[in-house]
Amino acid sequence: MPLPRNSAEPKTSSSASNPASTPTPTNSSPPPTKTKNSASPSPPAPPSKAARRVVELPNLRLIGLHCHVGSQVFDAEGFSLAAERILKLYRTIIEECEVGEEFNILNLGGGYGIAYVEGEQPLDVEAVSTDLLQRVNTYAERLHLTMPFIKVEPGRAIAGPSTVTVYTVGTVKDVTIDGGKTRRYISVDGGMGDNIRPALYGAEYDIRLVNRSTDAPLIPTRVVGSHCESGDILINDRNLPEDIRPGDIVALAATGAYCYSMSSRYNMMMRPAIVSVGAADDKAHLMVRRETLEDFFNLEPNLRPGRRRKAQPTTTHQGSTKP
Repeated sequence: MPLPRNSAEPKTSSSASNPASTPTPTNSSPPPTKTKNSASPSPPAPPSKAARRVVELPNLRLIGLHCHVGSQVFDAEGFSLAAERILKLYRTIIEECEVGEEFNILNLGGGYGIAYVEGEQPLDVEAVSTDLLQRVNTYAERLHLTMPFIKVEPGRAIAGPSTVTVYTVGTVKDVTIDGGKTRRYISVDGGMGDNIRPALYGAEYDIRLVNRSTDAPLIPTRVVGSHCESGDILINDRNLPEDIRPGDIVALAATGAYCYSMSSRYNMMMRPAIVSVGAADDKAHLMVRRETLEDFFNLEPNLRPGRRRKAQPTTTHQGSTKP
C-alpha cells in the first residue's frame, strides 16, 4: 500500500519528490513568536517509521511505495530523480523494517504532460518509460537491490487526447473593452458544468470551428458558457474566425481527462452524452447517455412522474375553494 499522504496536498510537485520545485516564499513575514502557551512543531516522522507501523498492524500489508512527481510534467528528468530517491527509501525500509518478499512494488506515479494548446509538445511516454526502467535498474544494482516491480499512472496521457467536446454556438455579440477595443463574445450550450478546469485554475484548450471551413479574418474572442456565472469562461482570449454565427459547432480538444470526472449539475444544467467513434466500423456508439429531466425527478420521490402529489385545495376568504 502507498505510504500515508496528506489528503489536502495539492496535485502540484511536492518538495519531497522534487526539491527543485519547492516554491520560494514571496513575503518577508517574520517567523511566529514563541510564547509560554505555544510550542515548536514536532518534526515529521521519517517515512520508515510509518512503514514500520504498517508492518506492525495485523490488518495491513506493506507491498510497496508510491510517489507523485506532479501534474502536466514535461521534464522527464524529474521522474528519474524521484525514482532514485524513492529507491533509497525502499532500501531503508527493507533494512529497518521486517518486510516480506511481497514488499516489491514501486509506483512512480503519473503526471505525463499532454498538449492542450498549439505549440505544446506532449511528453513521449514510451521514451520516458524506457529510460525510467533503465535508470531504476541501474539505481537498484548500485544499491544492491533486486529490481522491484515498477508501476506508473499514465491516465491523462491516455484519456486526455482521446476526446473532444463539441458545443453549439448560441449568442454572438461584440463588447467594447478597455482602450476602446472590441472583443467578440461567443456563448455555447455548455461550460463549467462539463469542464470546470478553465474556471477552477485557468486551464487552456485549443478550440476550432468544426462544422465548416472558413477564410474569415481572425478577431479577439472569448468563449463563455451558459451557466449564468461571470467565471464561466471556456476560452479566455483567442483569435477566432469573425464569421462564427449562432448554430455553428465548435470543439475543444484534449478533454478526455478531468472533464467528465469533474463535471457537475452546476445551476441544474444537465450533463452531455459521451459518444465513442469506432475506427474499425466508423460508427458512433453511445458510452454515457445525456442527462434528462427525468434524472432530476428520480432524486426527489415526490416529483417522480406518476407519483407527484396533487395540489391541495386552498380556501379563499369567501369560503370557496380553488385548486
